Amino acid sequence: MTLEQCLATRVNWLKFSGPNYAFQSIVAGITWKLRLNDFPGEPLYTLFVAGSEIGSLDDWPANWTNTV
Repeated sequence: MTLEQCLATRVNWLKFSGPNYAFQSIVAGITWKLRLNDFPGEPLYTLFVAGSEIGSLDDWPANWTNTV
């Protein structure tokens, strides 16, 4: 799955209290996680799907929601 495909997917994120990650979601049975990076020196978030790094982003997609 590409970053562009992930950004186009509707995702409801939950706050994640584990180390290294800020948010987690289960999409079609697969775990997605967002790592909060050292912004502004790095992109704001890095997306991981099933443990693999997909890519980084600064802007929250309109079709993603969070329950913070």
